[in-house]
Amino acid sequence: YLNENRCMSLLFIQIKVYSLAKTIADCFKFRNKIGMNVAREALKIAITEKGVQPKEIMQYAKKVLI
Repeated sequence: YLNENRCMSLLFIQIKVYSLAKTIADCFKFRNKIGMNVAREALKIAITEKGVQPKEIMQYAKKVLI
């Protein structure tokens, strides 16, 4: 989840988030390391609760070659 300090908690690891859409694209890029379920859940939360547009995520996904 993304807290008020713009940090995301994934598997009890805090990471700094500068762009939520980029972070979601990175989750899918590293899905073999963090797990596909984590990537899917992050995507679901980003779109439904945080208002991230799928188009924006896809733009970053193309940049990181997913």
